[in-house]
Amino acid sequence: MYSALKAYESLEQYYRDLLKYVDIKLSEYYEATIEDHASPSLGWQLKQYTASANARSVEAQAHLDQMEKRVAETLPTALFIPLEHLLETFKLTKFETFCIYLSVAVELDPSFEKNIRFFNETLNSAYPTLGLALKIYCKNSTEFLKERMHLNRQCNLFKFFLINSLSSHEALPLVSVPMKLDMSIVDFIINFNQYQISDAFMSIIMPNSKDSEHQFDQIEQNLHEFVKINFSEALNKNVMFYLHGPLGIGKHELIYHFCNQYDQTILCIDCKKLNQNSAEVQQFTREAILHRATVVFENFEILIDSPTDKKTSLFLETLLESLSKFAKMSFALSNVPWYNQVEFNQFSIIEIELEIPNALERLSVWADKGKTLKIDAQVDLTELSNKFKFTPKQITKAYQDASNEMLWKHVDAIDSKMLHKASYNQLSHNLKDKAQLIISHYGWQDIVLPTEQFDLLKEACDHVRYQHIVFNKWGFNAKITYGTGLGLLFTGPPGTGKTLAAQVIANELNLEIYRVDLSQIISKYIGETEKNLKMIFDEAAQSGAILLFDEGDALFSKRTDVSDSHDKYANVETSYLLQKIEAYEGISIVTTNLLGNIDDAFIRRFSFVVHFPFPTAEYRRQIWRSIFPVETPLSETIDLDYLANNFEFSGGNIKNIALNASFKAASKDRPVSMKDLLLSVASEISKTGKVVLASDFGEYAYLLTT
Repeated sequence: MYSALKAYESLEQYYRDLLKYVDIKLSEYYEATIEDHASPSLGWQLKQYTASANARSVEAQAHLDQMEKRVAETLPTALFIPLEHLLETFKLTKFETFCIYLSVAVELDPSFEKNIRFFNETLNSAYPTLGLALKIYCKNSTEFLKERMHLNRQCNLFKFFLINSLSSHEALPLVSVPMKLDMSIVDFIINFNQYQISDAFMSIIMPNSKDSEHQFDQIEQNLHEFVKINFSEALNKNVMFYLHGPLGIGKHELIYHFCNQYDQTILCIDCKKLNQNSAEVQQFTREAILHRATVVFENFEILIDSPTDKKTSLFLETLLESLSKFAKMSFALSNVPWYNQVEFNQFSIIEIELEIPNALERLSVWADKGKTLKIDAQVDLTELSNKFKFTPKQITKAYQDASNEMLWKHVDAIDSKMLHKASYNQLSHNLKDKAQLIISHYGWQDIVLPTEQFDLLKEACDHVRYQHIVFNKWGFNAKITYGTGLGLLFTGPPGTGKTLAAQVIANELNLEIYRVDLSQIISKYIGETEKNLKMIFDEAAQSGAILLFDEGDALFSKRTDVSDSHDKYANVETSYLLQKIEAYEGISIVTTNLLGNIDDAFIRRFSFVVHFPFPTAEYRRQIWRSIFPVETPLSETIDLDYLANNFEFSGGNIKNIALNASFKAASKDRPVSMKDLLLSVASEISKTGKVVLASDFGEYAYLLTT
């Protein structure tokens, strides 16, 4: 039929030959059935191979032989024939190949639909059934039964090519199932150049080095060594690498970079989008084999979070069983460790934890990601790396947000405020459910303390600023693996500046500060207090926020005499809070009015203990002089020395008096006067229940009577 065998020059030539072959086989079947063709569905039982039918059979085989030879001639050329690639990849039998040809013909040429409907007869289906394919392909009952006995629902034909058709007709006998090819197969065969996976739960990724930078060089090197050592020999077990770590840590980037070194395509499966049925396992298995791709599961925690869920557990077993048969190496990405792993004799799971980079590594990322950006010279990247325990992806996003704000404000560079705001935007926590966010604008100039206490507060801030040097660069992280955070205990009478000092530290370090009301956290129900505290520390760990436990006397009072079970359990609650403070890698501050009420054993567990004394006349004078903003109009009659020397107020009292006096002056539209201040002093004293007399104000008594 062909004067010379030539390679196919186009897919159109190949598909014309395929359609001709199917047409000849249909003609052969038609001529071999009974003369009136009343019941062609009876097939081989009524086939009578006349001379014309035999001629058709010989013609069909000769045409198929010529096709196979032309395909062989085409292999060395640039022309890719998708259908032949499928047939070779999935090792289909000759009959299964015929079934594919028959099904493809319907998709390629609508004229075949009429013939198929006729031969299907009572089914009236446009797609050939398995039974019809058997009758067309086989010459007699012996061949029919032989081919039928090699077929089942797990054969490659149904397992990879007819997944949806089979699942839609589970109640039918196998021979009655319409052979409608999955649309992914049809698209691959006919529109290979525009082929895209249509299933929502998976996608093909071609990794490249530009989009796959990561910080885990040693782990990738270990993977390369594993491949070099183990895959050079025949492995008895296929391997899944289970990578877990927080969101944005770089799991995808690590795997993409690794696969890129081998020019390896990735088939990415999103476990969140799975319906968890066996058809999905067959679909991704088919695509992985078809593309010779490495399978990567993302959001894998969906499949392991509920080990008691029978449906999920069964699906997971099906999934792993399939991987054990075809995937030499696969990857599962998750946010959590995998406890109670499922075991398979022919399948190994290797767990790898990806940890958030330490402060020095984060500093390197901040510097690398920011080198092409316009950043103000005053920005301290060391401060950012110490403060925010970010993944590389979070650092990149923080820079993006800060850059957008810079453009919006039409400024020349990204400043520290922009970067801090952008960094806090990357954090996600629910601290506000149990604590109150305090917005702090106070600085060192707003706090009045003796030099000793002032220096202690600054030293505490230095512990945060330089922890990357001490713990990472100088190696203390290997010596001290627990208690690397900062626990501060502020003691002193009410109003002496304990809460103010906590806000100054927060503002100085550009950290959020949350006030925790212990009276709201402590519960009379056993275990509830610990649960509340755990939630607070877990949420705070995501943001690095300062936790301020105000009025700690409620929990830290001495309980040397345990008189009942309540006292005994209160000691447990206190110990638990101290354990969480020690374990917390951020800053925890506890304030108390009475140091004597706290057990010495508890005190020793804090990094710093700062005593806030009741202010002397000299310190009261400093507080009075700094309490009014520069914008506040003050009368020349004000005698701040008199107020400091004659009234023993704490800083908190002085703040109340100054604010009250300012409102009095504002209501009369005049500067704050001495009379406003004295009236406010009298009001503050009366809060304690003490009777206030004009004579208490000495030379200024007349102001209270006029």
